[in-house]
Parts: sequence; C-alpha cells; structure tokens
Amino acid sequence: TTINSGLDYLGTVRGRVGYIVAPSMLVYGTAGFAYGGAYAHVTQSAYETQPGLSLGTTFAGGGTSNQILAGWTAGGGVEWMFMPNWSAKAEYLYYDLGKVSGSAVNNYYGTGGFTGHAGMQNVTNYTARASGNIARLGVNYHLNLASAPMIAKF
Repeated sequence: TTINSGLDYLGTVRGRVGYIVAPSMLVYGTAGFAYGGAYAHVTQSAYETQPGLSLGTTFAGGGTSNQILAGWTAGGGVEWMFMPNWSAKAEYLYYDLGKVSGSAVNNYYGTGGFTGHAGMQNVTNYTARASGNIARLGVNYHLNLASAPMIAKF
C-alpha cells in the first residue's frame, strides 16, 4: 500500500496585533482563516496464491481525492524597520484545514476466487489530516501612500 497526501496550494486571510518593543521593532501575533487544495492518493496491490495450487489472484486498486478545504491559522512573528520604508520579518504559522478523505476500490484479476473472473474485492476508506507548520523570512517595502492627516481650523 502506498499513500501520498499534501497540499497543492495554501492561502490565508489574517489579522495581526502587536507591540512595539523598540522604536523600529514590532512583535506580533496573527490569526485568521486558512484555505487550501488538499489531495490524498492511495495505491494498493497484492498477489495471492492458494497452498498446493498454481493458481493466483492479483488484487490491485486505488483512489484519489482532491478537495478544497477551509480552516484556521495562528502564529506570531517579529518585524524590524531597518531603513525608511523597508522592513525585515521572521514569522511562524500553524494551519489546520481539517481532513481530506476518499475511497480506494480494490479489484481482483486472474483466477479471482478460482472462478477465472475479475471483480471488486473490497473498498478501503482513507483519511489524511491537512495541517502543518510554516516558518518564513521576508523583506517588505512599505509604500506609505497616505499623507498625514489634515487638521481643519475654523
């Protein structure tokens, strides 16, 4: 039996709340919504013979499941403004999208129960958890398109 599972893509929509620990350094926590394209693939094969007989049966099958999952993410990081408009950050995220599941149909071929026919032997249901950890480093450029607020005097 071979089982493969993973994510084709992962996205998040998050907010962050932080505390300025130095004039140019922010320590923050972040949390929000996570989504991703998860897959799971199962392949099974076996060859069976009966004692005293040269007849055999090959069992083979598999199944693939692709699902779009939604869940949550949370983490934290630190961001340092090292030049005007430029910052560097280190961030950690944990995400949990739930589970991807499916079924693998296992067929038999050859002598199939000594009848010489092929058919379905069984169905295997499988589930894989879609969660993980992300650590990343980044450099940001801040556009600062907004001008300072104006104070009206009457």
